[in-house]
Amino acid sequence: MIDARKIYEQMLKLPSPWEVSKVEVNEAGQEVKVYIEYEDEEGACPQTGEICKIYDRRERCWRHLDTMDYKTMICCRLPRVKNSFGEYHDIAVDWAEPGFSHTHKFENKCIVVLQKTHCQLSASHIMKISDDKMCGIMHKAVNRGLSRRDLTRQPVEALSIDEKSYGKGQHYISVLTDATNGRVLDVAAGRLEEDATALIQKVFSHEQLLNIKHVCCDMWADYIKALKKTVLMPNWYMTSFM
Repeated sequence: MIDARKIYEQMLKLPSPWEVSKVEVNEAGQEVKVYIEYEDEEGACPQTGEICKIYDRRERCWRHLDTMDYKTMICCRLPRVKNSFGEYHDIAVDWAEPGFSHTHKFENKCIVVLQKTHCQLSASHIMKISDDKMCGIMHKAVNRGLSRRDLTRQPVEALSIDEKSYGKGQHYISVLTDATNGRVLDVAAGRLEEDATALIQKVFSHEQLLNIKHVCCDMWADYIKALKKTVLMPNWYMTSFM
């Protein structure tokens, strides 16, 4: 019979010197806890890269993908090192980012469910987490994508701006889109000229605006004014839609 510890070690693809020390199954609570140990007395400081002796260890747990519908947690006594500057840092782990209580794989599954459901509440229900936690994962994914975006290497040539209403009453946001590739570049509250102007100037530098050859918006006068103020086009032709 294969030891459950070896099964989880294989599935988690743990690098040395990490290893699964035990697996606990709570039938009543339908929960699995996988305990991981760091089998070394030294570790790399995430800030300086230097190899330091383990100073102490602190209990940490991360939510992972379910095992046979059982809520699964990764738990370990996370080692902490003291570097040459006298600073204390947890050593880095492969399965999660510092400061977060869920694993990379769990976060990736949440993002896939969000993309399929287009509903934060439904995604939270499917993944069995709170709406606030799902919201945090969603915002983290958006911020990560924005940080990786490079409009210099992928210049926008066709720009679209449109309004979306939300809530009760006359509440609007402005949505800026790369019309060629169908990607949302950014959103901002309001739909007045100053709102649209600030949004465009936030996303694009002056040099990047020079790459834009086509613009598209509805007949809202404030959008037209904002585009003419910010996007410099030699032969202005604006496609409008209702």
